[in-house]
Amino acid sequence: MGSPRNTHARRRPLLELTSFELGERRFTVDDVFDAANFRGELENFWKEYLQCLASEAAAEAAGLKAPRKEIQGRSEEYRYAHDLVTAEETDAWLGQRGISQDVFEEYFIRRHWLDQRDLASEPRFRPLSTAAPEEYEAFRAYTLLSGAFEGMAGRLAQREAIRSSSSADDSADQEIVREQRENFETRRKDIRESVAEWLESMERGQEWLEDQITLEAMFSQRCRQNLSPVRLRQTLSALRLPLLMFDYEVMEVDTIDTAREAYLSITLDGLDMEELAHEHRLPYHRSRSYLERVPESLQQSFISSSPGDLIEPKGGQLKLIRINAKTEPSLDDPKINEYIHRRILKEFLSDLEARHVRWLLK
Repeated sequence: MGSPRNTHARRRPLLELTSFELGERRFTVDDVFDAANFRGELENFWKEYLQCLASEAAAEAAGLKAPRKEIQGRSEEYRYAHDLVTAEETDAWLGQRGISQDVFEEYFIRRHWLDQRDLASEPRFRPLSTAAPEEYEAFRAYTLLSGAFEGMAGRLAQREAIRSSSSADDSADQEIVREQRENFETRRKDIRESVAEWLESMERGQEWLEDQITLEAMFSQRCRQNLSPVRLRQTLSALRLPLLMFDYEVMEVDTIDTAREAYLSITLDGLDMEELAHEHRLPYHRSRSYLERVPESLQQSFISSSPGDLIEPKGGQLKLIRINAKTEPSLDDPKINEYIHRRILKEFLSDLEARHVRWLLK
Protein backbone atom coordinates (compact mmCIF):
# COMPACT_ATOMS: atom_id res chain seq x y z
CA MET A 1 0.00 0.00 0.00
CA GLY A 2 0.96 3.67 -0.23
CA SER A 3 1.46 4.26 3.52
CA PRO A 4 0.50 2.49 6.75
CA ARG A 5 -2.51 3.67 8.77
CA ASN A 6 -2.93 4.23 12.44
CA THR A 7 -4.36 1.39 14.49
CA HIS A 8 -6.86 3.38 16.57
CA ALA A 9 -10.62 2.96 16.19
CA ARG A 10 -11.81 3.37 12.62
CA ARG A 11 -13.70 6.63 12.00
CA ARG A 12 -14.56 5.95 8.37
CA PRO A 13 -15.07 2.94 6.10
CA LEU A 14 -12.00 2.11 4.02
CA LEU A 15 -12.07 1.38 0.31
CA GLU A 16 -9.05 -0.84 -0.30
CA LEU A 17 -9.59 -1.13 -4.07
CA THR A 18 -6.29 -0.67 -5.90
CA SER A 19 -6.06 2.39 -8.11
CA PHE A 20 -2.55 1.88 -9.46
CA GLU A 21 0.75 0.12 -8.83
CA LEU A 22 4.39 1.22 -9.05
CA GLY A 23 6.61 -1.81 -8.94
CA GLU A 24 5.72 -3.68 -5.76
CA ARG A 25 3.87 -0.73 -4.24
CA ARG A 26 0.08 -0.66 -4.33
CA PHE A 27 -2.00 2.52 -4.01
CA THR A 28 -5.66 2.27 -3.08
CA VAL A 29 -8.61 4.53 -3.75
CA ASP A 30 -8.25 5.88 -0.23
CA ASP A 31 -4.54 6.56 -0.76
CA VAL A 32 -5.60 8.74 -3.69
CA PHE A 33 -8.31 10.49 -1.65
CA ASP A 34 -6.03 11.15 1.32
CA ALA A 35 -3.26 12.57 -0.87
CA ALA A 36 -5.84 14.78 -2.61
CA ASN A 37 -7.04 15.85 0.85
CA PHE A 38 -3.47 16.83 1.74
CA ARG A 39 -3.19 18.91 -1.46
CA GLY A 40 -6.49 20.67 -0.67
CA GLU A 41 -8.35 19.17 -3.65
CA LEU A 42 -11.28 17.72 -1.72
CA GLU A 43 -12.51 20.90 -0.08
CA ASN A 44 -14.51 22.27 -3.01
CA PHE A 45 -16.10 18.86 -3.66
CA TRP A 46 -17.02 18.59 0.01
CA LYS A 47 -18.64 22.05 -0.12
CA GLU A 48 -20.55 21.02 -3.24
CA TYR A 49 -21.66 17.82 -1.53
CA LEU A 50 -22.90 19.79 1.49
CA GLN A 51 -24.84 21.99 -0.91
CA CYS A 52 -26.38 18.85 -2.43
CA LEU A 53 -27.49 17.73 1.02
CA ALA A 54 -28.94 21.16 1.82
CA SER A 55 -30.88 21.26 -1.48
CA GLU A 56 -32.10 17.71 -0.96
CA ALA A 57 -33.29 18.58 2.56
CA ALA A 58 -35.08 21.70 1.22
CA ALA A 59 -36.83 19.58 -1.42
CA GLU A 60 -37.91 17.05 1.19
CA ALA A 61 -39.21 19.82 3.46
CA ALA A 62 -41.22 21.19 0.53
CA GLY A 63 -42.68 17.76 -0.18
CA LEU A 64 -41.00 17.53 -3.59
CA LYS A 65 -39.98 14.33 -5.33
CA ALA A 66 -37.33 14.01 -8.03
CA PRO A 67 -38.94 13.39 -11.46
CA ARG A 68 -38.31 9.76 -12.33
CA LYS A 69 -37.98 10.40 -16.07
CA GLU A 70 -35.30 13.05 -15.63
CA ILE A 71 -33.27 10.92 -13.21
CA GLN A 72 -33.44 8.04 -15.66
CA GLY A 73 -32.31 10.36 -18.45
CA ARG A 74 -29.34 11.58 -16.42
CA SER A 75 -28.36 7.99 -15.64
CA GLU A 76 -28.57 6.92 -19.29
CA GLU A 77 -26.57 9.94 -20.43
CA TYR A 78 -23.88 9.11 -17.85
CA ARG A 79 -23.73 5.47 -18.94
CA TYR A 80 -23.49 6.49 -22.59
CA ALA A 81 -20.60 8.87 -21.83
CA HIS A 82 -18.75 6.06 -20.03
CA ASP A 83 -19.53 3.45 -22.71
CA LEU A 84 -21.63 1.36 -20.32
CA VAL A 85 -24.11 -0.19 -22.73
CA THR A 86 -25.57 -3.07 -20.74
CA ALA A 87 -26.72 -3.44 -17.15
CA GLU A 88 -23.97 -6.04 -16.65
CA GLU A 89 -21.28 -3.60 -17.80
CA THR A 90 -22.68 -0.93 -15.49
CA ASP A 91 -22.73 -3.29 -12.51
CA ALA A 92 -19.12 -4.36 -13.18
CA TRP A 93 -17.98 -0.73 -13.54
CA LEU A 94 -19.69 0.27 -10.29
CA GLY A 95 -18.34 -2.80 -8.52
CA GLN A 96 -14.79 -1.83 -9.45
CA ARG A 97 -15.37 1.40 -7.55
CA GLY A 98 -17.23 -0.06 -4.59
CA ILE A 99 -20.48 1.71 -5.54
CA SER A 100 -23.93 0.11 -5.30
CA GLN A 101 -26.82 0.65 -7.70
CA ASP A 102 -28.72 2.54 -4.96
CA VAL A 103 -25.82 4.96 -4.46
CA PHE A 104 -25.51 5.33 -8.25
CA GLU A 105 -29.16 6.43 -8.49
CA GLU A 106 -28.82 8.63 -5.42
CA TYR A 107 -26.01 10.52 -7.16
CA PHE A 108 -28.32 11.66 -9.97
CA ILE A 109 -31.08 12.60 -7.56
CA ARG A 110 -28.68 14.82 -5.64
CA ARG A 111 -27.36 16.35 -8.85
CA HIS A 112 -30.97 17.11 -9.81
CA TRP A 113 -31.66 18.94 -6.55
CA LEU A 114 -28.34 20.78 -6.78
CA ASP A 115 -29.42 22.20 -10.16
CA GLN A 116 -32.71 23.56 -8.76
CA ARG A 117 -31.82 27.19 -8.09
CA ASP A 118 -35.05 27.87 -6.20
CA LEU A 119 -33.92 25.34 -3.57
CA ALA A 120 -30.54 26.99 -3.11
CA SER A 121 -29.66 27.51 0.52
CA GLU A 122 -26.34 28.23 2.19
CA PRO A 123 -25.23 25.05 3.96
CA ARG A 124 -23.38 25.30 7.24
CA PHE A 125 -19.78 24.42 6.47
CA ARG A 126 -18.07 21.80 8.60
CA PRO A 127 -14.77 20.01 7.99
CA LEU A 128 -14.77 16.73 6.08
CA SER A 129 -13.20 15.11 9.14
CA THR A 130 -16.54 15.51 10.96
CA ALA A 131 -18.42 13.34 8.43
CA ALA A 132 -20.04 10.23 9.91
CA PRO A 133 -18.80 6.93 8.36
CA GLU A 134 -21.83 6.50 6.11
CA GLU A 135 -21.69 10.17 5.12
CA TYR A 136 -18.02 9.93 4.18
CA GLU A 137 -18.74 6.81 2.15
CA ALA A 138 -21.51 8.62 0.26
CA PHE A 139 -19.23 11.62 -0.34
CA ARG A 140 -16.47 9.38 -1.64
CA ALA A 141 -18.91 7.72 -4.07
CA TYR A 142 -20.15 11.18 -5.13
CA THR A 143 -16.61 12.29 -5.92
CA LEU A 144 -15.80 9.06 -7.76
CA LEU A 145 -18.91 9.41 -9.91
CA SER A 146 -18.24 13.10 -10.60
CA GLY A 147 -15.13 12.17 -12.59
CA ALA A 148 -12.79 14.10 -10.28
CA PHE A 149 -11.07 10.94 -9.07
CA GLU A 150 -9.21 10.43 -12.36
CA GLY A 151 -7.34 13.70 -11.97
CA MET A 152 -6.60 13.07 -8.30
CA ALA A 153 -5.23 9.61 -9.08
CA GLY A 154 -3.13 10.96 -11.93
CA ARG A 155 -1.54 13.63 -9.75
CA LEU A 156 -0.61 11.15 -7.01
CA ALA A 157 0.74 8.69 -9.61
CA GLN A 158 2.93 11.41 -11.15
CA ARG A 159 4.39 12.30 -7.77
CA GLU A 160 5.04 8.69 -6.85
CA ALA A 161 6.57 8.06 -10.29
CA ILE A 162 9.02 10.88 -9.62
CA ARG A 163 9.92 9.25 -6.31
CA SER A 164 10.36 5.86 -8.01
CA SER A 165 12.58 7.32 -10.72
CA SER A 166 14.79 9.18 -8.23
CA SER A 167 18.05 7.86 -6.81
CA ALA A 168 18.98 7.89 -3.14
CA ASP A 169 21.00 11.05 -3.80
CA ASP A 170 17.99 12.92 -5.22
CA SER A 171 16.66 14.14 -1.89
CA ALA A 172 14.42 17.19 -1.89
CA ASP A 173 16.04 20.54 -1.25
CA GLN A 174 15.23 21.60 2.32
CA GLU A 175 14.22 25.07 1.20
CA ILE A 176 11.59 23.55 -1.09
CA VAL A 177 10.48 21.25 1.74
CA ARG A 178 9.96 24.32 3.95
CA GLU A 179 8.07 26.00 1.12
CA GLN A 180 5.71 23.02 0.79
CA ARG A 181 5.21 22.87 4.54
CA GLU A 182 4.19 26.53 4.51
CA ASN A 183 1.82 25.86 1.60
CA PHE A 184 0.19 23.08 3.61
CA GLU A 185 -0.15 25.29 6.69
CA THR A 186 -1.66 28.08 4.58
CA ARG A 187 -4.28 25.68 3.17
CA ARG A 188 -5.21 24.62 6.70
CA LYS A 189 -5.75 28.12 8.09
CA ASP A 190 -9.40 28.48 7.09
CA ILE A 191 -10.41 25.00 8.27
CA ARG A 192 -11.69 24.89 11.83
CA GLU A 193 -9.90 21.76 13.03
CA SER A 194 -6.45 20.82 14.27
CA VAL A 195 -3.97 18.89 12.15
CA ALA A 196 -4.13 16.09 14.73
CA GLU A 197 -7.93 15.82 14.31
CA TRP A 198 -7.55 15.92 10.55
CA LEU A 199 -4.95 13.13 10.56
CA GLU A 200 -7.03 11.05 12.95
CA SER A 201 -10.06 11.28 10.67
CA MET A 202 -8.01 9.63 7.90
CA GLU A 203 -6.36 7.07 10.21
CA ARG A 204 -3.02 8.64 9.27
CA GLY A 205 -0.11 9.78 11.41
CA GLN A 206 2.52 12.50 11.47
CA GLU A 207 4.92 10.27 9.55
CA TRP A 208 2.46 10.11 6.64
CA LEU A 209 2.07 13.90 6.67
CA GLU A 210 5.84 14.43 6.58
CA ASP A 211 6.06 11.96 3.69
CA GLN A 212 3.41 13.89 1.73
CA ILE A 213 5.25 17.17 2.28
CA THR A 214 8.52 15.60 1.11
CA LEU A 215 6.79 14.01 -1.88
CA GLU A 216 5.33 17.37 -2.90
CA ALA A 217 8.77 18.98 -2.53
CA MET A 218 10.37 16.30 -4.74
CA PHE A 219 7.65 16.85 -7.34
CA SER A 220 8.14 20.61 -7.32
CA GLN A 221 11.92 20.28 -7.51
CA ARG A 222 11.91 17.88 -10.48
CA CYS A 223 9.37 20.02 -12.35
CA ARG A 224 11.54 23.10 -11.86
CA GLN A 225 14.59 21.21 -13.10
CA ASN A 226 12.73 20.34 -16.29
CA LEU A 227 11.92 24.01 -16.90
CA SER A 228 15.49 25.17 -17.50
CA PRO A 229 15.99 28.19 -19.78
CA VAL A 230 17.60 25.94 -22.41
CA ARG A 231 14.62 23.54 -22.39
CA LEU A 232 12.19 26.46 -22.62
CA ARG A 233 13.99 27.91 -25.66
CA GLN A 234 14.24 24.51 -27.37
CA THR A 235 10.53 23.83 -26.92
CA LEU A 236 9.61 27.31 -28.13
CA SER A 237 11.72 26.78 -31.25
CA ALA A 238 10.07 23.42 -31.94
CA LEU A 239 6.61 24.99 -31.59
CA ARG A 240 7.35 28.21 -33.49
CA LEU A 241 4.98 27.56 -36.41
CA PRO A 242 1.85 26.45 -34.48
CA LEU A 243 2.34 29.36 -32.07
CA LEU A 244 2.59 32.08 -34.71
CA MET A 245 -0.05 34.67 -33.84
CA PHE A 246 -2.18 36.20 -36.60
CA ASP A 247 -4.42 39.25 -36.49
CA TYR A 248 -6.77 39.17 -39.45
CA GLU A 249 -10.14 40.33 -40.74
CA VAL A 250 -12.77 38.20 -42.43
CA MET A 251 -15.59 39.07 -44.82
CA GLU A 252 -18.13 36.35 -45.63
CA VAL A 253 -19.82 36.16 -49.04
CA ASP A 254 -22.58 34.01 -50.53
CA THR A 255 -21.00 32.83 -53.83
CA ILE A 256 -17.50 32.19 -55.15
CA ASP A 257 -18.09 34.80 -57.89
CA THR A 258 -18.83 37.42 -55.24
CA ALA A 259 -15.66 36.39 -53.43
CA ARG A 260 -13.53 36.84 -56.55
CA GLU A 261 -15.13 40.19 -57.36
CA ALA A 262 -14.54 41.44 -53.84
CA TYR A 263 -10.95 40.17 -53.99
CA LEU A 264 -10.27 42.24 -57.12
CA SER A 265 -11.99 45.31 -55.65
CA ILE A 266 -9.77 45.19 -52.58
CA THR A 267 -6.46 44.25 -54.24
CA LEU A 268 -6.73 46.33 -57.42
CA ASP A 269 -8.96 49.24 -56.37
CA GLY A 270 -7.65 49.49 -52.83
CA LEU A 271 -11.10 49.33 -51.22
CA ASP A 272 -11.27 48.81 -47.46
CA MET A 273 -12.66 45.37 -46.55
CA GLU A 274 -14.73 46.59 -43.63
CA GLU A 275 -16.28 49.41 -45.67
CA LEU A 276 -16.98 47.02 -48.55
CA ALA A 277 -18.66 44.56 -46.22
CA HIS A 278 -20.75 47.33 -44.68
CA GLU A 279 -21.75 48.67 -48.09
CA HIS A 280 -22.98 45.25 -49.29
CA ARG A 281 -24.31 44.18 -45.85
CA LEU A 282 -21.99 41.20 -45.68
CA PRO A 283 -20.87 39.57 -42.41
CA TYR A 284 -17.53 40.93 -41.25
CA HIS A 285 -15.34 40.39 -38.17
CA ARG A 286 -11.80 40.67 -36.90
CA SER A 287 -9.98 37.73 -35.32
CA ARG A 288 -6.79 36.94 -33.47
CA SER A 289 -5.57 33.35 -33.43
CA TYR A 290 -2.56 31.05 -33.20
CA LEU A 291 -1.79 29.18 -36.42
CA GLU A 292 -2.66 25.84 -34.78
CA ARG A 293 -6.24 27.08 -34.32
CA VAL A 294 -6.61 28.18 -37.95
CA PRO A 295 -8.47 25.64 -40.15
CA GLU A 296 -5.90 23.23 -41.61
CA SER A 297 -6.96 24.07 -45.18
CA LEU A 298 -5.90 27.70 -44.60
CA GLN A 299 -2.73 27.24 -42.58
CA GLN A 300 -0.30 27.21 -45.52
CA SER A 301 -1.86 30.39 -46.92
CA PHE A 302 -1.49 32.07 -43.52
CA ILE A 303 2.18 31.02 -43.27
CA SER A 304 2.92 32.32 -46.77
CA SER A 305 1.21 35.66 -46.19
CA SER A 306 2.70 38.91 -44.94
CA PRO A 307 0.87 41.69 -43.09
CA GLY A 308 -1.44 43.45 -45.54
CA ASP A 309 -1.85 40.43 -47.82
CA LEU A 310 -5.31 39.25 -48.87
CA ILE A 311 -5.71 35.49 -49.14
CA GLU A 312 -7.17 34.63 -52.54
CA PRO A 313 -10.37 32.55 -52.35
CA LYS A 314 -9.74 28.98 -53.53
CA GLY A 315 -11.69 25.74 -53.68
CA GLY A 316 -15.09 27.31 -53.20
CA GLN A 317 -14.03 29.24 -50.10
CA LEU A 318 -16.72 31.82 -49.30
CA LYS A 319 -14.57 34.02 -47.07
CA LEU A 320 -12.09 36.78 -47.81
CA ILE A 321 -9.26 37.01 -45.30
CA ARG A 322 -6.74 39.80 -44.90
CA ILE A 323 -3.69 39.31 -42.67
CA ASN A 324 -3.12 42.45 -40.61
CA ALA A 325 -0.34 41.29 -38.29
CA LYS A 326 1.90 38.25 -37.84
CA THR A 327 3.67 37.90 -34.49
CA GLU A 328 6.49 35.49 -33.66
CA PRO A 329 6.04 33.59 -30.37
CA SER A 330 8.21 34.79 -27.50
CA LEU A 331 8.78 33.67 -23.93
CA ASP A 332 8.26 37.33 -22.97
CA ASP A 333 4.58 36.83 -23.81
CA PRO A 334 2.93 35.57 -20.57
CA LYS A 335 0.47 33.33 -22.43
CA ILE A 336 3.21 31.77 -24.57
CA ASN A 337 5.41 31.35 -21.50
CA GLU A 338 2.64 29.59 -19.60
CA TYR A 339 1.81 27.36 -22.59
CA ILE A 340 5.45 26.28 -23.02
CA HIS A 341 5.74 25.54 -19.29
CA ARG A 342 2.60 23.39 -19.35
CA ARG A 343 3.67 21.60 -22.54
CA ILE A 344 7.08 20.64 -21.11
CA LEU A 345 5.63 19.43 -17.82
CA LYS A 346 2.85 17.48 -19.53
CA GLU A 347 5.34 15.60 -21.72
CA PHE A 348 7.67 14.96 -18.79
CA LEU A 349 4.95 13.69 -16.47
CA SER A 350 3.17 11.64 -19.15
CA ASP A 351 6.42 9.87 -19.98
CA LEU A 352 7.10 9.14 -16.31
CA GLU A 353 3.60 7.81 -15.81
CA ALA A 354 3.82 5.57 -18.90
CA ARG A 355 7.12 4.06 -17.74
CA HIS A 356 6.37 3.53 -14.06
CA VAL A 357 2.62 3.35 -13.41
CA ARG A 358 0.35 0.36 -13.94
CA TRP A 359 -3.29 1.46 -13.80
CA LEU A 360 -5.95 -0.80 -12.38
CA LEU A 361 -8.56 1.88 -11.75
CA LYS A 362 -8.55 5.49 -12.82
